[in-house]
Amino acid sequence: MSDTLDNAHAAKTLTHEVAHVQCEHVADMDEYRQHRGRMETEAVAYVMAGVFGLDSAAYSVPYVAGWAGKTPEDVADTIKATGNRVMTAIKAILAAVTPTNHTDDATDHQPDQ
Repeated sequence: MSDTLDNAHAAKTLTHEVAHVQCEHVADMDEYRQHRGRMETEAVAYVMAGVFGLDSAAYSVPYVAGWAGKTPEDVADTIKATGNRVMTAIKAILAAVTPTNHTDDATDHQPDQ
């Protein structure tokens, strides 16, 4: 990752790279090389950036549009082919970064007096 990126763009880019793992592009290099792999990961990064209050639309929207296809039919096919994987990756990343409420067992189970 470039050290010239501002923190917000660096965070979005890191999420893009994590999305490659979540979308299993590293397990299937042919999938990674296909246009939909790049579209998937940037779509995940765009949504995740928004969740955390970062606006990456100026970069992400043209990037996704550029990889989604050249015709409306191509774009529709790409969305159909990638939508479930994008949502699954978003949910997995959110689950990994969302704090959980752990209660201290000592306060929950105080001995009877």
